[in-house]
Parts: sequence; C-alpha cells; structure tokens
Amino acid sequence: MEAIPGLIANDATYNGVTSNELVISDVPNSLNGATYRVLANETGGCSAVSGTATLTVLSEPLVAGLSAGSTLTCLGGSVSIPVSISNAFAVTSGTIKLLFNSSALTYNSYNIVLSDLTSSGFNVTASGDTISINWSSTLPLNLNGVLARLQFTVNSLSGSAISWYTAGSQINGPLGGAQSGFSYTNGNVGVQVVSFGSISGNTSLYIGQATSLTASASGFSSLRWQSSTNGTTWTDLNFSSTYGGVITQTLTISNAGLALNNTQFRLSAVSPLGCVYNSSPVTLTVTLAPGGPQVFMGSASGCLGDTISVPVGIMNGPDIAAVSLVLNYDNQLFRFVGIDQAIPQFGSTFIVNEPLPGGTVYFAWYDVNPIFANGNLFNARFVPISVGSSSLSWNTTQSELASSTGDVILNTTYSNGNVFLMLLLHLQVVLQAFYLYRCLVLQP
Repeated sequence: MEAIPGLIANDATYNGVTSNELVISDVPNSLNGATYRVLANETGGCSAVSGTATLTVLSEPLVAGLSAGSTLTCLGGSVSIPVSISNAFAVTSGTIKLLFNSSALTYNSYNIVLSDLTSSGFNVTASGDTISINWSSTLPLNLNGVLARLQFTVNSLSGSAISWYTAGSQINGPLGGAQSGFSYTNGNVGVQVVSFGSISGNTSLYIGQATSLTASASGFSSLRWQSSTNGTTWTDLNFSSTYGGVITQTLTISNAGLALNNTQFRLSAVSPLGCVYNSSPVTLTVTLAPGGPQVFMGSASGCLGDTISVPVGIMNGPDIAAVSLVLNYDNQLFRFVGIDQAIPQFGSTFIVNEPLPGGTVYFAWYDVNPIFANGNLFNARFVPISVGSSSLSWNTTQSELASSTGDVILNTTYSNGNVFLMLLLHLQVVLQAFYLYRCLVLQP
C-alpha cells in the first residue's frame, strides 16, 4: 500500500501496510488531504493499482466550559478566585451558581473582568454558602475568558472547595433556550500552615540557672523566638549573653535573672508564602534559690606598713540592679584607703564615700542592666595604724539590695569579717632586732 506519491511502511502511525487493511493511529493534522491507494502484484509479475482515497482530518469539537480557580494562601488572608467561561457562543443570558464553605470563607465582593458584560446587568449575590452570578444581553455574545474575580477572606485553616451547583446553573442562547454540553471545573482555596509541637524544657529556674526550650515545627521557611511580659505584645529575641538559638527550634536561656520571672516564650514561624504562625507559649518561672542572697565580708591580715585587701561579695544574688551597703570598722586601728578589683559591670556608677568619723564607709551602685552576683564584687582596702584587730561589720538596718523592678530584695543575709595585724610576726622582728643589737654591742 502506498500514500501517493510513495510507498509507506509500518511505523507508529501506520500498520498493515502489506495487507488489504491499513490502520492509521493518532492521526496528526499533517495527514489532512493525504491520498492512499493499494498496489497489488500478481505471481506472474503483473500488477494492478486500486482507486484512491483521500483522508480528511477534522478538528475536535469545541466544548463549552465553566471553571473556578484555585489558590493557596494564609489564614486571615484575602484571595481572588477567577470564574471563567470558555467556548460559549451566541449567549444572551446566564445564571451560574457556586458553593463554598461559609464558615471557612467570607465572601466580600467581585470585580468584572470580561468587558462584554459591563453593560449586561451583570451582578453577583451571596446567600449563605451559595454565590449566584447573573447577566443578560439584548445581543448574543461570544464569551471566552474570565467572567469575574470573587474576593474572599480566609477564616479557617481547613480552607474550602469552590464547587459548581450545576442544577442551578444555566446558559441561554438567542432564542431563550438553555445551552447544553457545558463542562464544569471546580476550584479550591487552600491554606498554607506551619505545624508545631508542644514546647518542652525546664521552665522553673533558680536565679542564675540555664535552660533550653524546644518546639518542633514543620512547613516553615524561617523561625524566630519571641518573648512577652503580658501575653499580648511580643518581641523578637536576638542573640545575646542571655539568649542563644533564637532562629532555631531550640532556644537556650543562660544566667536567668529575676526580670525573666513570668516571661512568656513562643516560637514564631514564617511559611514559604509569608504566612506567620505562632506556637502556644510557655511561661518561665525564675525564683531565688533557697536561703536568698548573702552579702559577705571577708577577713584578711597583714603587717604594719601593708595595705590589706578584704574581699566583699554577694552569693546567690538575684538580678541585682542596685546595691547600698554600710560598713563599720575601728578607725583607731585601721584606715580605709579605697577599693580595688571591682567587677566590670559596676563601671562608673559605683560610688564609695569618704569614711565618716568613727569608722563608717558607704558603698553604692545602680544600673538599668541588672547583674547576677555569685562571688566577689570588689576588695575593700585598709592600712594598719596601730596594733590590734577590727571587726568589719555590716549595718544591716541601712544596707539593702534592690531588683530591676526597684523592689528591695527580701531574705538577704549579711556575714561580717575581720582585719587584723599579724602580731606574732611583728614581735618576732622586734626580738630578732634586739638579739642582733645584744650580739654586736652588748657583748660581755
């Protein structure tokens, strides 16, 4: 068998080319008008040619259709759903209806897109979970494109299907009769979500302790831990000496101060579409360790002519924002000459007053950035002026510690110290001097 002007062979298009029946599969448009005939050869060498047949390839018939668009959005976001019509010819009027989940979506308004309908009494009404689109025209219209865009607000993570109510939809022709054969394609509004697990980790701390808070999350593009002191206003956390892992699923909290007590923490996530979701929060409790803070005064000794340094500090100190300490000593035996080795946090706001008559010195410090004290704060320096020892005692009625909230820290205890001259060493030096004088001058 041949397709004029040449022979054909079996391939993806042709089959049975050497038989009396030719099969043509998946007919392409390029074969439109192709002419075929059969060439027969007899055993004796004679041949014969059949009459010809011309192939006509027809285009598929156009199918009229209605479709609703689909989209993916964020909870609380606004979406625009296109409602389209295709291959609808000689249309004079129409009523088409769509169904949606009115508990998940709120219908707001519409915009006409197809300009042919602007003067056709086009309107959209919504009742419950049904939207009706209506229009009519004195002249038949050929409609092919987006009829209108429906505007919704998304109220639920479940989203909603946008489906056609086919029994209530009808497209009419010029004689007022309903056109048939329409195809219907439903739409959908999906909501992009980020899923969280419960936050785990120790949320009950003593001052100065550390903890880690972990929240599993999926479907996010970025993370940020947040904190709040009232559960309403939330602040993004940044990397600091207190916080680590602020953009990961695990937040670390170091050296927790009393200012963090009752602070809430949550993990905030952004989805690939920019949707923001937050985990359920947890509340951190920070309290004093049993026994409360202790202000201590050390003890030290030295020789005549020495400057004696006595450590002063606080153990188990909460978030201290202010210190006011009053120290009494015997100024007949020792002279106070200042301080050294103060911690860096004290800075320029650390004040040491000149000693008062009778042996009293005041130490004061304050800052908007509280500290956790658990060791030496500074050294008090004394110079012996006479043989003896002196108690270094706190005036507890005038001494106090205050927190970052301005409240006096209760249950503070005070321990006193001593400073004394090393009398034995002093006596030994005197005896050695006398012995040397006797040996050199008073020899018998």
